[in-house]
Amino acid sequence: TGTIAFLLKLKSSYSFVDALTRAHSMDEDIWKGLMANWHGIDVLLSPDQPAHGVDLQSDATGVLQFAGMIYELVVVDTNVPFGPWALSIARQSDELLLVTTNELSCLQAAQKALAYFDRNRVERSKVRVVVNRFSKDVGLSQEVIEAALHTEVYHTIPSDYETISRSLVEGRAAPSATPVGKSIQQLVEKLTGKAIRSESPKPSSLTNLFGFLRR
Repeated sequence: TGTIAFLLKLKSSYSFVDALTRAHSMDEDIWKGLMANWHGIDVLLSPDQPAHGVDLQSDATGVLQFAGMIYELVVVDTNVPFGPWALSIARQSDELLLVTTNELSCLQAAQKALAYFDRNRVERSKVRVVVNRFSKDVGLSQEVIEAALHTEVYHTIPSDYETISRSLVEGRAAPSATPVGKSIQQLVEKLTGKAIRSESPKPSSLTNLFGFLRR
């Protein structure tokens, strides 16, 4: 639905649909022409109008493999974990972030997503459960979440509505000095195994997006 373009204040004449249609003839020049840039990060946006029939393009392998040849890290944001399109991405991913909150309804949705992955032979070992907007005083505890999902919580991101709202309005990453900014930086460092230098951009989109990290 174009959320990333809106949040990062980006515009482009091209989208991931263009990348899909050109997957078999893709080269680096074409790829670079499809990209928008945000603080040194190449972003392949959604189309301005909602994309219909993406599930019919049931295999994202070609686009992901091409991106993997260019970049050290590729982050793919998807709206839901269900369907052939999402499964093709999940199977290509080295690490898969399942983002939930500690509300009961969200926990039930996370249970369904994990069961769906299991049924479709997506390795549980690469699924990382991230609890967003976490507060010890409100909602389910980390222990209850882990017991319900039969897996450990990989990371929690604290609830910080004011910081995130300001960042989204301004189209910038959450400041690293804030609790939520520090938590996002810690998550990225855990996933990549690399320390982030203070001048590096912090990918605030991980605070509210269900994403896949492909090394």
